[in-house]
Amino acid sequence: MRNSAENQKTADVAEQQSDLLTQSDGQESNILDKNRNGQQTGQIDTSLYYFRDYNPRKELNENKITWKEDEITFIANKSKSQGEEKYESDTVIISMTIEKGNKKYDIKLDEKPISISALNLSASDEYLAVNASYHYGDKVIIINLNSGENFILNDYIESNGEGFVETIHSYNWSPDGNKLAFSFGNTSKSRLAIYDLDNRNFTLIGLTPYY
Repeated sequence: MRNSAENQKTADVAEQQSDLLTQSDGQESNILDKNRNGQQTGQIDTSLYYFRDYNPRKELNENKITWKEDEITFIANKSKSQGEEKYESDTVIISMTIEKGNKKYDIKLDEKPISISALNLSASDEYLAVNASYHYGDKVIIINLNSGENFILNDYIESNGEGFVETIHSYNWSPDGNKLAFSFGNTSKSRLAIYDLDNRNFTLIGLTPYY
């Protein structure tokens, strides 16, 4: 479980990410509310941030985690931990099953996470971001719900010369569902970036890491 300081850090970074999504499309934004005289009040204007209002059905038992929203079903299949895995958790996630309409995809995991901490569906219903938790940090798995194609965002960043990505702290989809803003790094610092799924590339935001 994250402590209160870590939770506040994650919330702060998420707010910055969402604002960057708007700015990346060439639109000016101001995240602070203003009073009648046009002066900033210091309060965050949450209407600027993308938020998908949905209420998926969730089930959890000893064998699997099930998440369902309309025609999309996500299942994380669990197994008892083996070897050194036992020191971290009694169970691990060994595979994931995705269903969308009459399509079904089975995804095997080479490295087994100890839990799935969050799921985030894009506005277009084309992509699902899966937040998988490991003993050292979090990875985000992005799944194309129309093709079953998937990749681990952490691995992609590392392959582009950013070094070891211990964790992705937080992330948020753009309103069009084709970009993902996120922060990545380790427990002492993080950087902001935007991944463009249409062009399959990512852009770093700023040069100075956030501590």
